[in-house]
Amino acid sequence: ATWTADQIIITISDDGPGFAPEVLPKLGEPYVSQRGEAHLGGGDMGLGFFIAKTLIERTGGRIATRNRTPPKRGAVVQTLWPLTLLQA
Repeated sequence: ATWTADQIIITISDDGPGFAPEVLPKLGEPYVSQRGEAHLGGGDMGLGFFIAKTLIERTGGRIATRNRTPPKRGAVVQTLWPLTLLQA
């Protein structure tokens, strides 16, 4: 976690293939899956990220997603909460 003057940032990253370019702008929408169309089966309903994003936003935070910049590989997910939430 990183604390700045006005927010707390929790960053999670990996060194896998990253998010598919066509999925990246849709992450956080219900039934969107990295594996493709969720309704086609495969055990992934495409709801986990949607639920996490909803909970984070309802607590006053936000979530950001991106792929790492080459030559590095992988995905980056950040949750950001304003410090004002802790001061209340």
